[in-house]
Amino acid sequence: MYCHFGIKKFDKVVKPRPISYNDKKTLSRFNILSVFILLFLLFAPTNAHAIYCFITQSTGINFGAYDVFNSTPTDSTGSFSYFCFFVGGASVRLSLSRGGAASYTPRRMQNGGFTLQYNLYLDASRTIIWGDGSGGSSYFQTVPPNFRTETVTIYGRIPPGQDIPAGNYHDTIVATLQW
Repeated sequence: MYCHFGIKKFDKVVKPRPISYNDKKTLSRFNILSVFILLFLLFAPTNAHAIYCFITQSTGINFGAYDVFNSTPTDSTGSFSYFCFFVGGASVRLSLSRGGAASYTPRRMQNGGFTLQYNLYLDASRTIIWGDGSGGSSYFQTVPPNFRTETVTIYGRIPPGQDIPAGNYHDTIVATLQW
């Protein structure tokens, strides 16, 4: 069997060779394999997801100047953005580390040997401590939109009444995005 057209090369027409028995056998195997792959994809379990997510941006929390004589908490916010694709109804979970503290209640910022207590929260009323689900903390979990960046706000609070010297206090928090 020949194809109905030729390939012109250097002003000569080159005709394809006839399909041999081995070629037919290879094509048949390829077709069977293609059908099996298609069937697997169509009837794969619904909980098998190939979801991919990554954090695209983060904005740290800057509390500004802490007034040791102020009787109200010092609040601030930060955020991070993430992007997921091939979601298929799967949920993602974002957890935050304790930073340099031994527990989530409270977290601690350091300035040399001085400590300033603070915490990070899931809600604007600052009642749900954002952590990894242990030690009285909770984590953020949602079914993300497909192919769209989402931004999540982190709510921070420094309790009043901490007698500390002036200086730059800091802590490092690791955000973990799981799916």
